[in-house]
Amino acid sequence: SVPAATAAPTVLPHEVFSPPVVDAVLDGRLATPEEWFPTPPQEDPFYAAPEVDPATPAGTLLRSRKVQPQNVLVRFGGLDAWQVLYTSTGLDGGPRVVSGIVLVPHAFGQHGEKRVVSYLEANDNLAPGCGPSYRWVGGNTADLAQVSLGPIPQMLARGWAVAMTDFGNNGAPGVHPFSVGALSGPAALDILRAIEQVPDAPIERDVAPVIPLLDLGSTDLAEK
Repeated sequence: SVPAATAAPTVLPHEVFSPPVVDAVLDGRLATPEEWFPTPPQEDPFYAAPEVDPATPAGTLLRSRKVQPQNVLVRFGGLDAWQVLYTSTGLDGGPRVVSGIVLVPHAFGQHGEKRVVSYLEANDNLAPGCGPSYRWVGGNTADLAQVSLGPIPQMLARGWAVAMTDFGNNGAPGVHPFSVGALSGPAALDILRAIEQVPDAPIERDVAPVIPLLDLGSTDLAEK
């Protein structure tokens, strides 16, 4: 005789996905059609670089604004984000303007020691507007190779804040500095100084430790 079929056990979202992904589904929402295409950085006044005094220290915050994190048409819940415009160091030793974004989970520091990760997101497109500060507010939705939805939720799930530099000014035309170590390296460190100056972000100047992290293509945080 054939045994009676038994119902498959119910699989709950938190058993499969990390907390930021569950929050995105339960507390977040799908983007409306009006939110599908945010203003490109080249047309966004936020990215317009101001005149900078040559004596301005690297890591000086020039401008910031709170934004709604969005990726693959999902507006995330449980997560705050700020775009930043800040100074870093150019090849001539003088200041240059760089943009970026910081993601801060609502559970920042609640699972142990507060940590801030400077995450160099993988980038295989050097066109204007392809940096993370635009992707993480819903830009370039079709460019799924660059969303880094593997390691970033792992870090957010641990209550860590994640800062991502655009390596240059995401709204500026011209040659992109990605992979130029003398530019991208300082930009990844200077964003850590800049986000401490964001008025309404919960990142204190003395937060520690700070972790620079390069995306080498692996989604296993433990390997890093």
